[in-house]
Amino acid sequence: MTKCVAVSISDLVKKTTMSSISNENKLSNALTTQINYNNIDQDVERGEAKDITSHIVGRPSVGILGATSVVSLDCETVAVAPGGRGDSISSSSSIRRWTVVTRLLRCLLLAMFLLAGLLAALTALWLYMGSLFIVQLCLVAIVAYFVAGGRLRWFYIAFKTAPRDIKAICRYSRLLWAIKDHEKKHRSVADVFQQHVAHNPNKPCLIFEDQEWTFQQIEDYSNKVAYVFKTHGYKKGDAIALLLENRPEYIAIWLGLSKLGIITPLINTNLRKSSLLHSITVAECQALIYGFDLAEAVKDIAPSLDSKLSLYRLSDDVNTPKDELEAKELGHFLADAPSMPPVVKDKGCYSDKLMYIYTSGTTGLPKAAVITNSRFMFIASGIYYLAGFHNSDRFYTPLPLYHTAGGVMSVGQSLLHGATTVIRKKFSASSYFSDCIKYNCTVSQYIGEMCRYILAVPSSPEDIKHNIRVIFGNGLRPQIWHEFVTRFEIPEVCEFYGATEGNANIINIDNTIGAIGFVSRILPAIYPISIIKINADGEPIRNSKGLCQVCEPNEPGVFIGKIIPHNPSRAFLGYVDKKASKTKIVHDVFSKGDSAFLSAWNNTILSILARNGQVVNKLGNKNNRVKKQNFCRSQHKPLKNGDILVADELGYLYFKDRTGDTFRWKGENVSTSEIEGIISNLINYRDCIVYGVEVYGIEGRAGMAAIYDVHGSLNIEKLATDIKEQLPVYARPQFIRILTNLDLTGTFKLKKKDLQIDSYDPRIIRDKLYYMDPKAGYQLITPDVYDQIQTGRIRF
Repeated sequence: MTKCVAVSISDLVKKTTMSSISNENKLSNALTTQINYNNIDQDVERGEAKDITSHIVGRPSVGILGATSVVSLDCETVAVAPGGRGDSISSSSSIRRWTVVTRLLRCLLLAMFLLAGLLAALTALWLYMGSLFIVQLCLVAIVAYFVAGGRLRWFYIAFKTAPRDIKAICRYSRLLWAIKDHEKKHRSVADVFQQHVAHNPNKPCLIFEDQEWTFQQIEDYSNKVAYVFKTHGYKKGDAIALLLENRPEYIAIWLGLSKLGIITPLINTNLRKSSLLHSITVAECQALIYGFDLAEAVKDIAPSLDSKLSLYRLSDDVNTPKDELEAKELGHFLADAPSMPPVVKDKGCYSDKLMYIYTSGTTGLPKAAVITNSRFMFIASGIYYLAGFHNSDRFYTPLPLYHTAGGVMSVGQSLLHGATTVIRKKFSASSYFSDCIKYNCTVSQYIGEMCRYILAVPSSPEDIKHNIRVIFGNGLRPQIWHEFVTRFEIPEVCEFYGATEGNANIINIDNTIGAIGFVSRILPAIYPISIIKINADGEPIRNSKGLCQVCEPNEPGVFIGKIIPHNPSRAFLGYVDKKASKTKIVHDVFSKGDSAFLSAWNNTILSILARNGQVVNKLGNKNNRVKKQNFCRSQHKPLKNGDILVADELGYLYFKDRTGDTFRWKGENVSTSEIEGIISNLINYRDCIVYGVEVYGIEGRAGMAAIYDVHGSLNIEKLATDIKEQLPVYARPQFIRILTNLDLTGTFKLKKKDLQIDSYDPRIIRDKLYYMDPKAGYQLITPDVYDQIQTGRIRF
């Protein structure tokens, strides 16, 4: 028999409190957990406790059908009599409010008591121990607080990196101010250039083979180009490809086309046949301008070109006879064109497309990256402000003008900042510093393997007679960094990192050896770039909220830059091919709905490099033994495409490896970039390409090094001895190929795809091939030896 008890609301609260509810849950929840559902329909004094479930979930439904309301509590029915204080309770929400208020008052009262006690204790100590003791006690407490939570380390890092970060913030602010001004006034690159023409019309703008082109001459030539193509019916949005060797006319042509809003795809002059045809057709060009010396390359693809594509030839002599292509001689039209600025209704503006710049094609056919006027300004002005350049500087670049490094970063200093740029048709290691001396250059540019080629040139007095105050570029290997700046007495190196199509661009502004840039540890949100973790399937590793995870210091990962549309520093313009653009974007990075450019994203990604790798020694030395932990180790296979970076505790970023350039051997992942740098030092800075090849019956890939030795002067026995001394067993190349010809990209990057395909078969390869014998060193591979390797009789 259920026992009914009538209680007031205060008794009910008291009873509920004594039901071991130690966590101070709301009263309504306490009642909910104790309702006896077996007694819901009980009849008490002709009144039923109806709709109790609605009361349980917070919808007040007091079942008052008679004189009393009833609930069941611990198998006992509790009735609230009319006329008691229960009549003041209108809903459970009011009870919850009073509970919160009561709890707050308790907390405030407790805090007051604690504060009073602390003040009393301090007063007593002050009276009996003196003020000095109180100060010391406070200092000890503060230090203990920071040390216990690792907070003191943050202050150390902040103190250490503050000068670097303050300098970067000041320079970056100037950059943003300049870009914002261009945006506000809808300026194009041509508009900014015309301002410098007005201020310094007779100042040298470009210098090429002892020819000086003033700002006014470049302006006049570009105006002629604009007039010619306007009269030929081309308009804003059209694309006219440019296939031309380095020369001042190169810049003036695309600058003139931009005044009409015409997009200029800059074609790599090394491309031939299918890759050349692809570059022209993917950009949907209406015309092609090519140099006389590249006519043969155009002839090869002429039958496959669109019949509507117009051909324009630029020759050194306008009287050069026509070729079988029947191209229009551009020089004839320019000779008769006026040099006045063109009058156009719809010219190129700040956000319009300016040009297409193609990737180097090391991983397939070249992809056309979109460069707008705003993007051009951000790239050229970014290096100008962050590297501390001046408009009085003279820049030297022997790089091709169809790539971002030479065609935007160096030439942009003249077009946007009024400096003088010295260009050269082809790079020459022996003439690099002699050119800098000849033209009195103060800033020079490098890329890829150039510094190693220059270092391999015999020493001469010209090594230190130059006036170079800073060199800038990307690809200076840490192994030769110190030796290069020491021998040539270079005061400052500004190493930068970034992709033409990407928005994650960084620069080393404080001469830190080996660093390609940095991320602020104090204010990382100012420039939202990060290194994130990726799993074995190539997907970003996400946390419980579905967001990407940032790598810890010294933890390798892939580089990303947050995408902010309509912001030239954060926008990702991608490629002409929209499908290719999508493969470079990752979503839900730092927050739901955002996106970022991922430098290693690719549909063919297999997995990620080790996440527990360590930062290698940044200053290479051929006398230093390379320790085993310097090479990435993991149970995972490498990525096929992209770059692996690592950030140290201070935020400095270092290039770790090119994903896909890592192979797995003897249970270890071996970094090819590390091996290449070490072997190159051992062989007097010759070209060296390291890659992995399959060996019959053995898991993974064995290392193979292709060494350029056209004169046959390499001592293979000494190389074997040096490699055994310098490299751990798993990192030693098992095969050597002696190259007599070398295939480089336009930006001096070594190609290895074809070498990997060739492998080490002497029936296919005419070069000398060697394999590593554990005892005898490198031995020549003959067809018979090759067969023994393939059948497993020679084992590794």
